[in-house]
Amino acid sequence: MKSPPKVLIIDSSGKDAAKLAEALRANEYQVELSEDGQKGLDRALAESFDAVVTEYRLPGAGGLQVIGALHLKKPRLPVILITGAGDGDLAIRAVKNGAYDFLPKPLDVGGTAQRP
Repeated sequence: MKSPPKVLIIDSSGKDAAKLAEALRANEYQVELSEDGQKGLDRALAESFDAVVTEYRLPGAGGLQVIGALHLKKPRLPVILITGAGDGDLAIRAVKNGAYDFLPKPLDVGGTAQRP
C-alpha cells in the first residue's frame, strides 16, 4: 500500500497553517508544520516531502530564500508560496526563484482540496 503524500507547511501564522493542515489531512495527506523559515528549510532538505508550502514573511529565512534553496537542492520538489502581500511582482519573483505556484492569503481551503 502506498503511503499518503507528505507536505511540509512553513507558516508563522498558526491559524492559516492549521486551516490548511486540516484540509490536507481530511484528504489523507500527511502534514508536518514549521513556524520558522530556516528550521523548515533544514527539515525540507533533510527529510522527504512530496510538496512544501511556505509563507513569504517568516522568521529565520524568508519564503523566497526557502524557495530558492529548495529549487537548487531539490529542483523537482513543488514549493508553493502563500502570502497576504498579494502583489504581482512578488508572484513573478517567487516563480523565478523556482516556486511551483503562488497563493494569496487568506486561503480559501474549505476542506475541498482533492488529491491528484
